[in-house]
Amino acid sequence: MKMKTASPRNNSVSDRQALALDEGVAAVLQGAPISTISSALDRLEKRGLVVRQRRPGDRRVVHIELTSAGHRLVAKIRAQQVEVCREMLARLSADDREDLIRLVARLAQR
Repeated sequence: MKMKTASPRNNSVSDRQALALDEGVAAVLQGAPISTISSALDRLEKRGLVVRQRRPGDRRVVHIELTSAGHRLVAKIRAQQVEVCREMLARLSADDREDLIRLVARLAQR
């Protein structure tokens, strides 16, 4: 996961960085090595998106929390994802959307 760092004058995360961040999170969820996770967290922490806190009784446990900036970035990414979905669905007819919903619901059943 290669991410361009924000300049010291500008702590905001660009759309391109947000996408890279999202891809990095996906890698973590797919079983990336601990070293990769640690490096990703270092970069997120450096950008002020997360904070790490050690558990007082057990230093092996690290709690990771989103900062306010992290929450804002998540909201921005989600809003962009919703907009992309709306744009894709707008290309379908009402009948096709109903078919899609029916098929996705069928796939979701176990």
